[in-house]
Amino acid sequence: MTSKIIFDYGEVSILSLALLGGDAPSLTLELATGEGAVRLFCENVSCLSLRELSFPLQIAGLEAVDRGPDGWSPEQRYCVRDYEDGQLSFYCAKICAE
Repeated sequence: MTSKIIFDYGEVSILSLALLGGDAPSLTLELATGEGAVRLFCENVSCLSLRELSFPLQIAGLEAVDRGPDGWSPEQRYCVRDYEDGQLSFYCAKICAE
């Protein structure tokens, strides 16, 4: 089995970021992409890492990888990361883009 890339937006700007804590933290990201505006909703977020924080945060490449086929824990099924510079990364159980 292999991991599957759910999305790869290439260059993006993160316009806003909202993290709600609790037993299953959630994260909402407002993005400006070459394809237009995108809102990401992520549930049960863990291992959140942010570097060089400024807004809007410019990211050279943002992707979400489904690690479920590789047998990863359901709580860390998706790996969302800046694959160019490592400015943003986290795991989540569910992800929805609109």
